[in-house]
Amino acid sequence: MAEAERRFLDAVEKAYNDKSPTLYFSYDEDLEAIPVAIKALRETLEVLHLDNSYSLKWLPPAIGDLGRLRWLNVSYCRLNFLPVELGRLSHLERLYLSNNRLQSLPMEFWQLKSLEELRLDNNKLRFLPGGILFLPRLETLTLENNPLLTPEEVLGAAPATLVPHIMCVDCSNCCVRLRNYEVLITFHNIAALQSVPFVHCLCSQTCKQHLEVRLAEYDALHSSVKPSSPSS
Repeated sequence: MAEAERRFLDAVEKAYNDKSPTLYFSYDEDLEAIPVAIKALRETLEVLHLDNSYSLKWLPPAIGDLGRLRWLNVSYCRLNFLPVELGRLSHLERLYLSNNRLQSLPMEFWQLKSLEELRLDNNKLRFLPGGILFLPRLETLTLENNPLLTPEEVLGAAPATLVPHIMCVDCSNCCVRLRNYEVLITFHNIAALQSVPFVHCLCSQTCKQHLEVRLAEYDALHSSVKPSSPSS
């Protein structure tokens, strides 16, 4: 067992024995992955700081078992992707992902209904999951220094060529699990940011029409000028 993993397991054991709601394990340059043993804290853990762990490349699916988690900080790491199980953190209020290598986010982010603050600056994101638009409590979103798609790039392009294929995803309207779907890219204002690209995956023309109605209602509430929707 690597020394960094041993240190982390010791910290988990201490937090478990103390029934502590917080676990600080920041600035460990040797930790490459979070052991699945983190799920032992599912009944107590509310705050988890793993930031500035410069070798940390992935989070385990077990992170989704931390049902009481309110704040997750994994900024300044080397994450390339996130597990879809992150969407199960229904009590999560703050999610810090700044300064990683993320190229996309799980479409399951639509489930994070308690999320108030999402920090994504300094990654490699081209777009966001459409479900983020409808998170009822989201107030703060940072996106600086990401190569986001522009309306000019999307105009006339086939959306499926701009979005990597996902093996299995929830329909953006009815939430049915899909393997075959249509991709829609739209641009909207959110949390003081303008013309942010969002991706939606849809199971049918009916769901597409229903989603377009929801998006029009969103635009009416959040912007004085309706953002463009150059692709379908």
